Amino acid sequence: KKMDSMIREEFESLILLAAPRRFQNRINPLDEDDYELFRRRYRFSPSGFRHVLNLVADDLAPQTVRSASLTAAEKLGVFLDTIGSGGVQRNSGVMRGCSQPTVSRIIAEVSEVFYNRRHEFIFWPDERKLADTRTKFFDVCGIPNVVGAVDGSLIPIQGPSENSESFMCRKGFYSMNLSAIVDADQSFRWISVKFPGSVHDSRIFRESVIHGEFSRGEKTGILLADSGYRAENFLLKPILRENRTPAEERFTRAQCRGRAVVERAFGSLKKQFLSLHSELRYSPQQCGKIMVTACALRNIAIELREEEFSDDPNNPVEEDQSFEENMLEVFDSAAGASLQQRIVDTYFR
Repeated sequence: KKMDSMIREEFESLILLAAPRRFQNRINPLDEDDYELFRRRYRFSPSGFRHVLNLVADDLAPQTVRSASLTAAEKLGVFLDTIGSGGVQRNSGVMRGCSQPTVSRIIAEVSEVFYNRRHEFIFWPDERKLADTRTKFFDVCGIPNVVGAVDGSLIPIQGPSENSESFMCRKGFYSMNLSAIVDADQSFRWISVKFPGSVHDSRIFRESVIHGEFSRGEKTGILLADSGYRAENFLLKPILRENRTPAEERFTRAQCRGRAVVERAFGSLKKQFLSLHSELRYSPQQCGKIMVTACALRNIAIELREEEFSDDPNNPVEEDQSFEENMLEVFDSAAGASLQQRIVDTYFR
């Protein structure tokens, strides 16, 4: 009898294992037909979503033939819903019929795809595009040969378990520094996501590969930056001393008008992907990949001329305002001071 009981229990266990698993009904983004709801949920128009999906469909295709495997569209939808809404994984997962661990895996998978392909979406433009950028900047600020504006933005993150003090920024919260150069259309042309929030924007740029390329003349043109940066033969900053001449005052106002594009770019990025405004609750390494993905997707949205997102009245995103790093003494290079004076004398007298 004991043997019969053991055989029966084993047989019942096999029946349970063979029974079909029950999955919650999942939402396929391609089946949704309410335009405003779609855009609010997925942070792209339906046509924009399909464009992004076509770019990464092969990368996100299910690796098995199981009927329960998520499609590429479902994975992209979960990612955009989670990162775009600023909601926690559990809430997004419940709404979409996925468990929290599944959502976590999807976030990692989608961000890994875009991170590995980042140079397809975030790159230094060719000469034709640079000529267009110079013209647009000149129309805005009257400074010639400007190819970009550089700045950093603090992205709130959950306090990490290791080296947490280095992630505590000057404003008193855990963060990572997203540094970027943007063009006149707010497209991200260079980004850095390697540094914690305690590191200053100017140091991040100074230690970057692209700074070396400008220093050696491998990249040409002028960058606009705030007063926390070092003036160089390719970088202009505002003149903030009190005894500015009228020409220097005109130059500084113009420089600030041109530089404002990078502040607006960060604001638009955070409005489209609200998690970058609220808090990213992942490891620093994963946060970096999500930030890269968000910038890549923002560039795609700009290219497609997607409508910008307005503020959520319950959680408004203010455009990044430059935090002048006056606690540091910044020594401008002689070449930088010479370039600044030449621009003032030639264009603002």
